[in-house]
Amino acid sequence: MTQINSLEANRSRDEISLNDILRIEDSAEVLGICCPDTGIPLWSTIRSTFIRLMMGDLLYGTPLVVEGGALRSRSRLRTAAMISRSFAHNALHLWSLNHHPIVLMATGARLIERNGSYFNCLSDYFVAAAPNQTFVIEDLFGWKWPFPRHHTNVLLHTPLRVEGALSGRLRTGGYRESARALVNLVSQRAENMLGWNINEVRRQWLQNICTSGAASLLPRYRTYRSFFKKTNAHLLIKEEACYGSADNASAILAARHLGMVTAEYQHGAVSAGHDAYNYAPAILNDHRYRQIFPDYFLTFGSWWGEQINAPVQKVVIGNPHRSETLGASACVSEKEQHILVLGDGRETIRYLEFCERLTATLGSIAEVVFRPHPEERASVWAKYPDGFAGNVRVDAHQDIYSSFREAGSVVSEVSTGLFEAIGLVPKVFIWDTPKARFGFPVHPFQGFSDVNELARLVLDENAGRVSTQQIQNIWAPNWQRNYLDFIEQAVR
Repeated sequence: MTQINSLEANRSRDEISLNDILRIEDSAEVLGICCPDTGIPLWSTIRSTFIRLMMGDLLYGTPLVVEGGALRSRSRLRTAAMISRSFAHNALHLWSLNHHPIVLMATGARLIERNGSYFNCLSDYFVAAAPNQTFVIEDLFGWKWPFPRHHTNVLLHTPLRVEGALSGRLRTGGYRESARALVNLVSQRAENMLGWNINEVRRQWLQNICTSGAASLLPRYRTYRSFFKKTNAHLLIKEEACYGSADNASAILAARHLGMVTAEYQHGAVSAGHDAYNYAPAILNDHRYRQIFPDYFLTFGSWWGEQINAPVQKVVIGNPHRSETLGASACVSEKEQHILVLGDGRETIRYLEFCERLTATLGSIAEVVFRPHPEERASVWAKYPDGFAGNVRVDAHQDIYSSFREAGSVVSEVSTGLFEAIGLVPKVFIWDTPKARFGFPVHPFQGFSDVNELARLVLDENAGRVSTQQIQNIWAPNWQRNYLDFIEQAVR
């Protein structure tokens, strides 16, 4: 209890907002360091990593970015075998590229099994809506083989990434000085404006990322341009297109130069505190940076588009997975005794301590259940195989909507699940912390500051309710009709 209170007190002393961080990039000097071949500002290759290093230090107290890369924990032999298998898969399926006007690029982060085949619950609904028009390029998320598939028109992104990255390695010498200058510049601005010191180890790591990313921009651009020309596609829909990075930037630029319409579909919570969708004025006014944004952003509802300032046209589509999962029979649970606390994937101990304190405060009045974030699920169950962390039950459902059906209240800080719960769970509460205020500076939820206040609100019949109008603005109906209307206009 003392540890949690101390942590929150320390955070509140130096509370920051995303706008504070964005001052670092509000500079013509930062944006003026560009790739001479593509014109892409090098800031785009490290922006997300740099900002999330800061967020990890200033808000989370735990890293949001793992220094050194994700592959260090994997065997080189297994990685090489998976890459070879990906090249072989693509070689066997390249013949089917033609006559698909829509190329859909997905991360593969949300694969589920359906009748023995994998289904991507973020992207495959769009494929199902226009199966004869759509071809998918999907990442090997977690380096897991994503076949057999519910839809067969799937190529793997890995060969395209490898081709561009390897070609870029031969060109790094020409970009080291530019990368060093950029990292030093933004690091100094961060220290001057926010008192944040990056330290020398992370500075060098960022310089290496920027060097390799910058050197690969032209090879990646050429790879994507050649690939898109083979498809004869008119529309590119890319998950995380607004995020920047050498890969996203080069793909969007290549598609744009071929006259393709470009779009990103919403894949999670978007807010005024989300760095991938909000930018400093200097970026919004820079034509070189604007050229690597997609033309459209396909939102779950009108509310989400109002939270962001990325220079994209917002089109309301809806959330296919939510709509299809719930169907017409969805109804709000009235099991008021069950409080579901959603983990954030980072601060597991802090959340479990919070749950223990809430359990002690409520006693037998209500049960507290902790649902681990997908990133922490394996470690939580490894540590608590019996499904209990002290007096707190660990939620065992794979599908969050199954968890909602058993809950009377949902609680978290910055989880997308807060929004997914509205209309399905009677009460939704947000833990009012500096992290929550940073991530969701605007939101429709009732906040609380500590477990005592939350306990009172849980017992208040009128607390935590979200209005019908707010629900409709956040979750638009008729996703399939909205999507088909959009692609009809885009692929003309």
